[in-house]
Amino acid sequence: MNKTLFYTIASLAILLTGCGGNKINHNTSKLEQISLESTEFISDSLLGKPKNLVVADSAVIVVNSDALNDSLVSIFNLSGKLVKSCMYRGQGSLDVLDISNVQYSGLDNSLYVMDIPFASCKIFRISNYLNPGTEVEKVMSTASNDSVMPSGGAVRLSNGQIVAGNANPAGLVAIIGNDGNSTRLFGHVPEKSLIDSRLSDFGNSTIYHPFVAVSPNGNFAAFYYDVSDMHLIIKVVDNKTVMNFTEGEPATGIALTEVAPGVCVGAVTGETFCNTQGISLSNRYIYQLYIGLLTEDLEKTDFFRDAKHYGANTVKVLDCEGNHIKTITLDRWATALAVSPDDKYLYTLTQSSENGYAVLRYEL
Repeated sequence: MNKTLFYTIASLAILLTGCGGNKINHNTSKLEQISLESTEFISDSLLGKPKNLVVADSAVIVVNSDALNDSLVSIFNLSGKLVKSCMYRGQGSLDVLDISNVQYSGLDNSLYVMDIPFASCKIFRISNYLNPGTEVEKVMSTASNDSVMPSGGAVRLSNGQIVAGNANPAGLVAIIGNDGNSTRLFGHVPEKSLIDSRLSDFGNSTIYHPFVAVSPNGNFAAFYYDVSDMHLIIKVVDNKTVMNFTEGEPATGIALTEVAPGVCVGAVTGETFCNTQGISLSNRYIYQLYIGLLTEDLEKTDFFRDAKHYGANTVKVLDCEGNHIKTITLDRWATALAVSPDDKYLYTLTQSSENGYAVLRYEL
């Protein structure tokens, strides 16, 4: 498969400080290995075309790729009952076009919806999310410019700053103030000669697609990437955003696609190694849905042949310093995952040609 990726590239970060509590020292040669069995939480009959999940203290939120009753967000209680659908597709002031991700904020018990269409960024807040009535307000909007092109996902930190992937060679990540205007760029695009010197600067900055998540308390966030082991870990310290990073390995097996005379971007091939399918954060841990296969091998799996979708059944659990502490093997392959804020349950999204979509629940 040869698929051009128009997403942002970012460098990885591993925090040098902990995220609260006692620091945990782990011997990576003796990682805990566990296997989990699922129960069905939401069946296909209640789902539209889901693409992502997030778990709040009292709800499971499903993000749809296509409108379900003209809505892109479906909210279920912890009994699996659909409470309401909201966030309508359209051009209105409270409408959305392309939801990149939804985050749960335990600070104000609200949901924040990140709408990133056409390299701009809109953020909406849903309060009383379990009330059948809809309470949605826009809290921020920022437009793209020569150096800020939000892409791939965004998070709202506890200090009010927005951190978004940035599809621009001027910087890998855009840090946006809570006024939506003040910005600064972070991180340099890795040298394009590591892949192919014929890449345009823009094409080099659009190879890697981030999966984005933030902790319920907003003090801890992470960006993990699909076709590289790059990852960015963010922490709020003394009300300041701290980001330290190290570059991961460049993507493998990238082919060039000329989209305009002299403008080359990267495309995934069968020789591209796939790392991440999704991430979710509690206040303490990162849960990474890990692939670990070449694209050509991934497309030979039973899951891909049946569902025609990338997936994985391995979850790496890492602490907030990026240390790998546990590996979970799931009984069914998943396309997305979300952990409950208390680390008691893991929810996954799966699909099959026979049974359609389903949200599964695992007890941790």
